[in-house]
Amino acid sequence: MTNQNCYVRATELIGFEELVDGAGISAAELLIKAGIDPRALKNPDGPISGRGFNMLLEIAAEELNRPSFGLEWTLATPDHFPNLGPLMLLAKLTSNLQEFIDLSLRYWKYHTNDYTLRQLRDPETGFEVLRLCPSSVAPLSRQFAEHYVGNAAKLTRKVTNRENENPTLVRFQHNRPADTTLHERILRCPIAFGAEHTDIVFEPKYLGYETN
Repeated sequence: MTNQNCYVRATELIGFEELVDGAGISAAELLIKAGIDPRALKNPDGPISGRGFNMLLEIAAEELNRPSFGLEWTLATPDHFPNLGPLMLLAKLTSNLQEFIDLSLRYWKYHTNDYTLRQLRDPETGFEVLRLCPSSVAPLSRQFAEHYVGNAAKLTRKVTNRENENPTLVRFQHNRPADTTLHERILRCPIAFGAEHTDIVFEPKYLGYETN
């Protein structure tokens, strides 16, 4: 799949305008720099370029001088996760985390084709792995990968009502940044950088946790 054919729903932008404009920079201008029509800020159901969305987060990090912008956005995301579409509704239709993952993976193609999620079992440790896989040859940006993984950690705690549960390990493909304070605050687990894949690793028992 080419970069030009990859999209995400503009619902991903929910909260971006408030966060960026609140820092004194025009969100609309940043969208234009990333090649995204700024009208997408008012049309969350429309598609936007996946490549443009990845660029947008990198541009925002640079323009705001916030190297961990993706994670800052994660912290600012409300607990009902409006930027992830109906995922919180799906949690109410399932009885445990495995069912929630299964239903979410079925829904994902309607949300984006820019990246997919794969659930794997590590044959050596027996741990479960959720792997973030880009659909095109271009890798996902650092800011997007951190924003997504941070959201996934928060979302899992929310839907299982287990605030103190954390992944066993998180792996990122990009290199270790100078400051990992927000990574540690949000993920609360060992973090590997420069890995082959972007993964969230967790214990199999999590799959049986009840969802709400």
